[in-house]
Amino acid sequence: MSVTLTDTALFPYLALPRKGFVFLLGCGESGNLVIQNLLNQYSGIEIRGENDALFTRLIALWEAERNSRLQIFVEESPALNDEEVALLFEGLDHFGRQLADAFAGGVLAVSSSQELCGFREIRVLQPEVSIDRQIVFLKAFFPRAKFIVTTRDPKKIARSGWWADLNREEAVRNISEAQDQLSDAVRKIAGETAVLIDHDEYIVDPGALRPMYDLLDIPFDEASVASFLTKHGEIEMVEDLA
Repeated sequence: MSVTLTDTALFPYLALPRKGFVFLLGCGESGNLVIQNLLNQYSGIEIRGENDALFTRLIALWEAERNSRLQIFVEESPALNDEEVALLFEGLDHFGRQLADAFAGGVLAVSSSQELCGFREIRVLQPEVSIDRQIVFLKAFFPRAKFIVTTRDPKKIARSGWWADLNREEAVRNISEAQDQLSDAVRKIAGETAVLIDHDEYIVDPGALRPMYDLLDIPFDEASVASFLTKHGEIEMVEDLA
């Protein structure tokens, strides 16, 4: 789905970023903040931080409307002609893009100077709305949606940041499951519009980030990326004294 020229007046914020939208997903301490800061240094790119799960509430609104219309279809389909059925679900599409446009303008504050705009999300363990449903909505209603998934060795994540205060074995298990589910969902739903990057790989070999640059259509300068990662690429880790 994409916003056409005739849609610009209806969905002005969705039409602004020339290259579309980009969404950065991954567990906390998996390197997504590093990638956010790396991308935000480029002119025309603005990846916002987390939005306190506001986005998932918009999805819940759309799903409630979808379920209501599906119920109407189930109950009244014998009496509806083809044009009425098409109109019923066309309105659902319109509502989804209205929500996406309101989010793009009010939360992401997208502007005409941006080529790519989006946000970072780390709520991938037991999210309010399943990861599959989030990706489906993003891909359906945000033009030229692209997805970056950050991963890292679960054992290293479990020793980092706030994770270190949790039960180590349980944290590793939950992180591993969440990363697998996220990676599988993005591969299945987003396909070629997504890329998976692993912190343990690109921190040693910056060239491992080239697929991300290709996806976003950004010239890749390995020397400058390596310089950035040398200064900003480390993730705080609590030493494992066990």
